[in-house]
Amino acid sequence: MKFDTSDPFRNDSPDVRLDLLNLAAAFRRNWLKILLFALLGGGAGYFFTSERDPVYQAQSVIVLQPENGTLNLLEISENYTATRSTVETQLDILQSTELLGHVIDTLGAEQAAAGVIPGFSKQALPAMPREELIKWLSNASSVKRKGESYAITITARANAPKLAADLANEIGQTYIARQLDRKKAEMAIATEILTARTNVLNDDLFDKERELAKLVQSWQLDDPDLDARLSSRIAQLKTQHQNAVSANAAPETIAALTAEIEALDADYLSRTLATIRKRELLRQIQSDRLRHDQTFEQLLRNEAQASVLNAGAHLVSAAHAPLQPIGISAKTSAALGFVATGFLALLGTFILAMFDQRVRTTKQIEDVFDSPCLATVPLVSGRGSRRDKQYFYKQMLPGISSNFTRSIRQLYFNLHIRLPKESNIVLGVTSALPDEGKSTIAMSLAIAATSKRQRVAVVDFDMWHNGIDRLTDVFTPKDTKQKAQKTTDETVDESPPPSLQDWFSGSKSLIEIKTTSPDVETVDIYPWTIRMSENKTNLSEKNINRLFQELRKKYDLIIVDTAPFMMVSEVAELTAELDGFLVVVAWEQVTDRILTDLKRTMDLAGAEVLGCLLNRVDTKKQSQYGLGDYVQYYERSGSYS
Repeated sequence: MKFDTSDPFRNDSPDVRLDLLNLAAAFRRNWLKILLFALLGGGAGYFFTSERDPVYQAQSVIVLQPENGTLNLLEISENYTATRSTVETQLDILQSTELLGHVIDTLGAEQAAAGVIPGFSKQALPAMPREELIKWLSNASSVKRKGESYAITITARANAPKLAADLANEIGQTYIARQLDRKKAEMAIATEILTARTNVLNDDLFDKERELAKLVQSWQLDDPDLDARLSSRIAQLKTQHQNAVSANAAPETIAALTAEIEALDADYLSRTLATIRKRELLRQIQSDRLRHDQTFEQLLRNEAQASVLNAGAHLVSAAHAPLQPIGISAKTSAALGFVATGFLALLGTFILAMFDQRVRTTKQIEDVFDSPCLATVPLVSGRGSRRDKQYFYKQMLPGISSNFTRSIRQLYFNLHIRLPKESNIVLGVTSALPDEGKSTIAMSLAIAATSKRQRVAVVDFDMWHNGIDRLTDVFTPKDTKQKAQKTTDETVDESPPPSLQDWFSGSKSLIEIKTTSPDVETVDIYPWTIRMSENKTNLSEKNINRLFQELRKKYDLIIVDTAPFMMVSEVAELTAELDGFLVVVAWEQVTDRILTDLKRTMDLAGAEVLGCLLNRVDTKKQSQYGLGDYVQYYERSGSYS
């Protein structure tokens, strides 16, 4: 049998907005949850900030004096100038446990005095041991150098504004006081060292000057002509000695001259050595006097500095009690919590939307099956719609008009175009999962076909679920209450009603099986009312072919309500006898993955899909989601009646 390949319902134009629309729809259907989550975040932020103790921050600034600040003994003696390493050293001192301990002790003493001295007020420290207080102050305070300058910022944080200011000021003042004390102590030590050094030099100078004076006096080194006279006398005696030797003078005379010459030479040599020692002493005395004068001058300079000594640092900016706590306010925290949690909710919605592949639009179905979606059937709400299984297909009865009725008629019209032009058509109605509404669609479609004066039959091949029987209650008596009131002595026929299972077993004919619904007598129904048993039912290809050959002779349209195609293998055996399938897809009940698996299964079985149907669409939610489906116009049903 040939089919019409033209497809007036297929829309091949790309829909680039689909992903964005699905994302926007996810936001729209979860906007209340997102808002609630954001409000909870804002409330949590407000509560957290309100319950937390306020923290106040105060700052004081001290400036080091680079020409006279924090010098050790060597630096004092060498007139050292503060450098970068010196400033960094002072930062370490400001953060040292020793200094912070002095701060704690000072504030503790001042707090004790606050109860004795009128008008003296200090904010109380936290009640904890001294070691714990030092750790607390170490965490609550910080020092930082301002750029490359000699200014140091002291920051203190506390739960009370007055305490924060007291801590910042006390750290600076304690540092300055301790530096001044250290400078005084070092200056005193330096003065003592310089004094001792001056005394040693003075004693050495005195000893050398006394030695020099004694040497000059002993050798008459202050007489400049004595050396010349001594040299002249030695020369004269040497001449006389030579003459006496030449004249062969008496040996006694020559010996006397020789002894006198040797004595004078010894005196001359000793005098020369004394002169050399004199010169050496003069040089040493000059050097010692210079060193003495320098040391004494340095001692005088240090004593002068001690009279005007400062700590090498000044508190240039005292801390004041802050008016507002640091950190964000409760309102700001609530706003940030609202924005942050709202963003997280949006992000979570986005992530969930990426994994949410539930079918909500006809395009999702068409993309999978490559076949048009012939209709969108809305979910009709009304009195009895939840309790009465027959409520929906009864909407197709004459005189009743509803959104459901109009959608089924539109389905029949579109399906009529897709069906082959010849009569005796066998159409299968299937789905991927149970409870997608295929039995209701099959029965409603049959009623719509009878309005066109077609001979229509509905064949229930959902042998595991008996959908048509459950839907139409063709074997349920209307007088149920009267039946319950029958006396126990009446005989009730408990034998099962005839069904297609009896035909396949050969015990019943189609005429005996055929029945109609009490509400719709124009549609012949061939039910399957007994749960299928493979031991009793012969579902051979030959029997199935013979069944539909007989039905084609009697009816123009045969609608077969099959079991879910993916769940029951017997459905595939019907494929060869059916002219095509109408696939029913329940809104938000199946996913793209399930549809893909259904498509693959039907392709393997060689099933022809004539069209699809999006069923049970909640038109109100669909309209709110903004998915752009025409089903939203069912909300204005009065305008299209």
